[in-house]
Amino acid sequence: MKRITKKLSRVFAGAGLILGLVSCTTNNTSVTDKPATESTAEGTSGTIAESSSKAPAISSTSVYEHIDYVSSLKLERSYQGKKFFEDGIEEATVQTITDGDTSTFKLKNSGRTITVRYLGIDTPESTAGYDKWGKAASVWNKSILSNVTNIVIESNDRKANVDTNGTRYLAFVWYKTSPDGEWRNLNLETLQEGYTAYTGTASTIRGNYHEVFTNANLQAIREQKHLYGNEEDIYYPSEVLPVSLKELNSNYSKYYDEKTEIPTHVGFEAYMVDRRVSNNFITATVAQNINGEISTFEITVGYSGNTVSSMFSEDDYLNGTLYYISGFTNKGYSLHGLEASSILKKDETTCYRVTKNYVKNVTNLAIQSAEQVGADVKLTCDNSYTITVKGAKASDYSIGQKISATIYLNEDKTTYFTYVQQIK
Repeated sequence: MKRITKKLSRVFAGAGLILGLVSCTTNNTSVTDKPATESTAEGTSGTIAESSSKAPAISSTSVYEHIDYVSSLKLERSYQGKKFFEDGIEEATVQTITDGDTSTFKLKNSGRTITVRYLGIDTPESTAGYDKWGKAASVWNKSILSNVTNIVIESNDRKANVDTNGTRYLAFVWYKTSPDGEWRNLNLETLQEGYTAYTGTASTIRGNYHEVFTNANLQAIREQKHLYGNEEDIYYPSEVLPVSLKELNSNYSKYYDEKTEIPTHVGFEAYMVDRRVSNNFITATVAQNINGEISTFEITVGYSGNTVSSMFSEDDYLNGTLYYISGFTNKGYSLHGLEASSILKKDETTCYRVTKNYVKNVTNLAIQSAEQVGADVKLTCDNSYTITVKGAKASDYSIGQKISATIYLNEDKTTYFTYVQQIK
């Protein structure tokens, strides 16, 4: 998905003169069956490239009347007994909901399960990334699909077209909340509620869907709904709450409500001690050392190439960079939607990482002679010590508390090892 700033720039470029106007045109709601190549913000499934749509003329009157464009758009294609991969339309049931514009459905007649990327819209990020109104759009999508009795999946041109990643099918999602109710287009409704900008064009969206979608988008802008207003997004709180990693680990339920899915925007200083890359997606473990007690926490950095990911580099990992990190709590004791800044470089992280990854089979070391410890302790980094033990094997010692250590020899074969207390 593209960043929401790009989508908003397209919308406001097409509707730059709507501010202060107070009426919009009504629509001819008869839906034709004209085929067209599909396109979304994710890319095209044909040769037609994405382009921004021009807004239709809006009349200037003294009274503005809100129009429910969702009620005006009708599902006119027959779906009874039809199959999506043969006819481009089919009844379905919800399986899972990914975010504001992507869900997985099981097709009623075909028996196949497919992931659908909603045509004509592109809600802000709420999974890999985390943008304002992204989580709200996802919750909105879930609230609708959790209360439906009937669903129909309709492609743009009677074909089962996929988006640019090749795994999601582009379609309109129609739903009813009662068997004898009216069909409503979820793509259009999400747009009308201001959770997304319109990403289609007259050449990529069939029939007069394009006109209806465009007008609904303009109305959402005029009414300053969600993306287009100054309303506070409860799923994207602006205030950053300072917190320690120990507190997050101990009382995480205070900072993330599983029922409402409302996060807390938290901030802290920490070092990166573990960095993992899988399919260009970066996650990391960060650590704090407070009074000798080390606490760690998992963060979702995001896809490599973005600003935050570039900061969490291998060089920073090795050099021991201290970060100020803020982000939003999420399911599973993790953070996403990160902002980060490098504060300064020290060697505490290197010390912690080396200590934690000592020789794997050397654990539960203990030092039996207090004299040896007291005579040769040298402070190398916060709460870590270099201890010299002459003429002895590390395995001969036991301390009564679990630590991990790395073993190496100097030139005169004196054994050295470094340890950090309270490593779990």
